Amino acid sequence: MFYSQIAIDSNIDNLSEVEKFIDEIMDKYNIDKQYYGIFSVPLIESAKNAIVHGNKNDIHKKVTICVQVKNKGLQCSVSDQGNGFDFESLMNKPIEQHSTNGFLKIKSLCENISFDNNGATISYMQNIPVVQQRNSRIKLLQRENNTIVKTKILQK
Repeated sequence: MFYSQIAIDSNIDNLSEVEKFIDEIMDKYNIDKQYYGIFSVPLIESAKNAIVHGNKNDIHKKVTICVQVKNKGLQCSVSDQGNGFDFESLMNKPIEQHSTNGFLKIKSLCENISFDNNGATISYMQNIPVVQQRNSRIKLLQRENNTIVKTKILQK
């Protein structure tokens, strides 16, 4: 399995670091650009919630974002160092009673949303096709007449 992680200080200006991280993940796992919004919106919204609501903008507290490649896409989690919150009421709240649309965006773009650490960690799955990491040159090993031949293939 492939795994990437970033930790940022709880400053809203650090969302630009999250955007760079997203770009790196998109590139690293060869995710088609058509999935950029589907992938980025929940991560940015979750990180923003962690900074503002979880860590209360305390720059001494960290927000940690993890992305793991699974069989059917990406497993993502965002953790803060706050006390958590009543996530069950959030999950069960009707759409018209949400004060902001941040969580609604997450809920509409993700599957298997769960909360851990009393709500300080949100995890979710996204069915986004990924391709194993590639280098600009990939060495393939082929067996030919019981001999190993190295072949270089240049990436397009």
